[in-house]
Amino acid sequence: NGLEIKAAKIRGVASEGMLCSLDELCFDKSWQAEEGIYQLAKDAPVGLPLAGYLGLDDWILEIGVTPNRGDALSHIGVARDVAALFGLTLKWPEVKPLEGDARPVVIENAAGVGLCPQYFGRLIEGVKVGPSPDWLKKRLEAVGVRSHNNLVDVTNFVLFEMGQPLHAFDAGKLKDGDGSIRISVRQARDGEKFQALNDKTLDLKNSDLLIAAGKDARGVALAGVMGGKDTEVSEKTVNVLLEAAEFQPSSVRRTSRRLGLLSDAAFRYERGIDSSRVEWAMNRATQIILDVAGGKARKAVCHSATKEKRPPLALRLRLAEIQRVLGKCPEISEVVRLLRSIGIHAEPAAGESGVVQAEVPAWRKDIRRSIDLVEEVIRLWGFDRLEGKLPLAGIGAEEPKLSQRVSYFFVRRLRRHLASLGFFEAVNYGFTSKEAVTKLMGEGHSLVEIQNPVSLDYAVMKPSLLTGLLPNVFHNFAHRRRNLRLFEVRRVFENHAGPLYGGDERLETGVRERTQLSLVLTGDEVDEFWQGKAVPVDFYSMKGAVESLFELLGVGGIQFRAGAARPYLHPGQSAEIVQGNRVYGVVGRLHPRVEKSFELDQDVFVAELDVEAVLPKEQTVVRFRAFSHFPQVERDFSVLVRNDVTSAQLRAAVSKVPLLRELRFFDVYRGSRVPDGFVSYAFRVVLGSDDHTLTDEEIKKVQDAIFQGLQKEFSAQFAGLR
Repeated sequence: NGLEIKAAKIRGVASEGMLCSLDELCFDKSWQAEEGIYQLAKDAPVGLPLAGYLGLDDWILEIGVTPNRGDALSHIGVARDVAALFGLTLKWPEVKPLEGDARPVVIENAAGVGLCPQYFGRLIEGVKVGPSPDWLKKRLEAVGVRSHNNLVDVTNFVLFEMGQPLHAFDAGKLKDGDGSIRISVRQARDGEKFQALNDKTLDLKNSDLLIAAGKDARGVALAGVMGGKDTEVSEKTVNVLLEAAEFQPSSVRRTSRRLGLLSDAAFRYERGIDSSRVEWAMNRATQIILDVAGGKARKAVCHSATKEKRPPLALRLRLAEIQRVLGKCPEISEVVRLLRSIGIHAEPAAGESGVVQAEVPAWRKDIRRSIDLVEEVIRLWGFDRLEGKLPLAGIGAEEPKLSQRVSYFFVRRLRRHLASLGFFEAVNYGFTSKEAVTKLMGEGHSLVEIQNPVSLDYAVMKPSLLTGLLPNVFHNFAHRRRNLRLFEVRRVFENHAGPLYGGDERLETGVRERTQLSLVLTGDEVDEFWQGKAVPVDFYSMKGAVESLFELLGVGGIQFRAGAARPYLHPGQSAEIVQGNRVYGVVGRLHPRVEKSFELDQDVFVAELDVEAVLPKEQTVVRFRAFSHFPQVERDFSVLVRNDVTSAQLRAAVSKVPLLRELRFFDVYRGSRVPDGFVSYAFRVVLGSDDHTLTDEEIKKVQDAIFQGLQKEFSAQFAGLR
């Protein structure tokens, strides 16, 4: 530790020698002997590193475990994968079940199957709390855990050995007046106080899960997070209650994050434990406690919220799927062997060729679909077995799926175009809260829920990107930014009630994914200036942005059909974006109810587009067309039609005439100067030719064609021609 060894006086006597404590040699203080001097044996070889002599020179492996691999947060979990890679057999420690009288422990689970699927408690009487043996201290210190006492060290040892959190209570502090121990699992009361092992007094909420004791159900531990100060094991402890349980990951995560208590136990509960080995872990810890602390163990008491044993998840893996994903596939016998090597029960499906039937064990929370099994196969088989091949793209090649064609380059093209229109991209999470969805869409919407949400604010997958964009708008309003143009493009998710179609793997779980583009527009289009007032954005501002996008993509024939069937859009200021019978999306003003729900105090206009539907089947090639050297002719028309005739219908009819270069509507009138039930439209057509100047006769033929076409299709009356 930097201490200089030199001659010194000790109690007035000159000393040429020097004694170093283990603490000064940077060993943990727990290794320091009671008298302060650690005496080595006379046969200790001179020159051998002290760490090697004490057995503290282990090789330590630091492993970066991803959040979905909670099973690898233990020595056994890592050993399971190592055994599979080297073709070895995983050996579990031998644990014998312990029998005996379970009294006087009673366990009640008021939290239910959702929050606490199973809870085990065992009373161990007559223990002697003291320092741990050297072998136990060495193993804990090797993984960076400080030794406390033999009981606490055993619970930490089993935690790291197999990933099951345990807790030891001082049983004497749990007893009621009649000598019995009553344990209950319940939700905390709002405002309830709890003193944790770290000496902090915590304010709890109803969402927190408590382990309670006694008839008064006083809190003695925060379930899966930290024990309580009042029932802490000390040197005076004689009887202990050992706890082993399974708690809901999201409940533990929520409490741990809110209170800032990031314990090793919570870290493992958040990622999911092996629910099939909870009792095994208790027996393992009990066996070690009896060895290092003595005592007598009673029979474990179990309270399971469900009496039926949970069946393993069954999956079917087709060799054709492995071939499609990897480009290469091992024999079915090899696939079965690889999966069995990591504890997955696998066998060829009866009566089906090229199919493996697999049962996923409880500790593999990350395997939920057949594609996850493909990942395990290649991980164990070896990536070096795959061959690099160029993709084939010849004549008659199969058309790629929509999800494959929504490429990075296509999305980048959309982003750049929207940026050129003054829009800023928002990047939000793909999750949202049920409350946000209800604000937008109302009650009764079928949502894709997350099994282990980080918090209630991120409990469901987004069915619409507006659940993130509208809070962005509110945030900007709060910072006095009133003129906004925002967009976001990412996947959205919805439950698919019908049969799975097309063999689309995205629907394997009944959930449909699609890429959505959402736009938000609010504020002023033109700021106030010395020549005039500010011009606010309106429905047509957003409509123009959408039309510009379709023009970029080369998609023609787009129409806006009034009245989009969306609960979050204004019924009188919204439209569906269609091409024939195909719906591409919606555009319109937010419903006043939604604006109020998100606390937006000015008009907000939105658009939603299904990117996969908009995506052209072929790459649009933009070609230059030379300008005509001949003059063009303009004619203005004013027509009177029924109220139910739209400008889009008129545009479609007029666009059929020859020599048309441009068509632009510039006026619409409903009022006292036209009959009831009618509307007046004014539009301008531009006519021209690439090879000659138009004659009066040609121009008249086009005018007559427009007259006759509109009269025949809409019974139009012409009010004027200029």
